[in-house]
Amino acid sequence: MTHAVRRIDPVIVGPLGRDREFDVGTSVFAKALTADELRRALDLE
Repeated sequence: MTHAVRRIDPVIVGPLGRDREFDVGTSVFAKALTADELRRALDLE
């Protein structure tokens, strides 16, 4: 049986103060998003 390899791309959001944007209770917390999707959701593009 072959297992798919998942690629994990880093998303740099900036200073630590931005952690509230993806903390518990936010729309992106614990979601299976790609790096591009997360960047769009956090307005990083």
